[in-house]
Amino acid sequence: MPSNPLLVVTFLFLLSLMAAVILFAFFKSTAVIKTPKYQAGGAIAGFMLVYLVLYPSYQKISDDKTQIAQLQDRKHELETLEATHQQFEAMHDISGTVSPYHDQMHVFLAFTKTDVRADKKFRLSAPCVDVRNRPYTLLVFHDGVSYPYVIEHDEDVSALDIPLPK
Repeated sequence: MPSNPLLVVTFLFLLSLMAAVILFAFFKSTAVIKTPKYQAGGAIAGFMLVYLVLYPSYQKISDDKTQIAQLQDRKHELETLEATHQQFEAMHDISGTVSPYHDQMHVFLAFTKTDVRADKKFRLSAPCVDVRNRPYTLLVFHDGVSYPYVIEHDEDVSALDIPLPK
């Protein structure tokens, strides 16, 4: 259906007029509408009856389409929120090695840290962090000194190799 109200009213008017012509000219129908303010009979009464039946039908269809569009918008919003929620619930791992290894080394990612094992390996689990959105900076701490390491956009976070100055 057209969304322009003038086109809708024109279309319903012409449809009602055609129905009145067909019913009253060809089929010799009769109709009477009586109210305290006015009285109509014949083709004009038939025209008014057809129009008064068609317009609420159009209005109902139009309202239904609006509600469907609103529901589709809400569905899209909910799907977006669900995807965001899943992203924040997921744990993303970052792991790799630190060379050279020293006792008491720690690797930090914003709000989480882990110790570096004797085999020079570490593993961080980061809640609420989407490690695909980079760059991120890891900090390796040893003897009160921090060594920043930037994780670039194309870097594999499952096998980082962090070189430290000797």
